[in-house]
Amino acid sequence: MKRSAALVTGLVLNALSGLSGIPTLLDPTMGPAPVVINVVTGVLGIVTLVGVVLVWRWRSGRVGLGVALIAVSQVLDVMTAVPAFFADIPAGYKAAIAAGVVLTLLGVALVLPARRAAALRAAAA
Repeated sequence: MKRSAALVTGLVLNALSGLSGIPTLLDPTMGPAPVVINVVTGVLGIVTLVGVVLVWRWRSGRVGLGVALIAVSQVLDVMTAVPAFFADIPAGYKAAIAAGVVLTLLGVALVLPARRAAALRAAAA
């Protein structure tokens, strides 16, 4: 199966987002976020990477699961970032968080059509 440019772009964005959360597991006290948020972000990053691998391998039965893992983990990750916009932190942190949220949502939007394509392919078989 040939992957579309949009799907590859979405997978790369989601993989980078997932990878960016993993260092918070190594040192949960890093940055201005509470420790629990850092741990949750790290776990969600690992879940995202599992979803990316499932979609990249493109076995019709696993694509839907992979896309669901990516979408749910990334939306939850974005939800953990929302309180930062109301916290008293430097503007640079807020700008970086906003950019991360936009790129994360873009990555999810680019991957979601793969779930439908896999379902249609499975139904046709």
